[in-house]
Amino acid sequence: MTSQQQWKGHEFVADMAVGWAFEIIRDNELKEFMQKNMPEVNFIYSDSNGPGSITVKYNGRYWIITD
Repeated sequence: MTSQQQWKGHEFVADMAVGWAFEIIRDNELKEFMQKNMPEVNFIYSDSNGPGSITVKYNGRYWIITD
């Protein structure tokens, strides 16, 4: 199910995941990379409801929930 819902609250974690995955250190380089490539990040977690996951994609302006 695809959604255009903006993902709020943990955007910096997705930014950091992309930076770490592609070994990008500088903020301006990361922003340029994200604008050009519009990366997707899949988070897998476990909370009080059990295991879960969420996939977010950078749409050029902000992170959106895709799954």
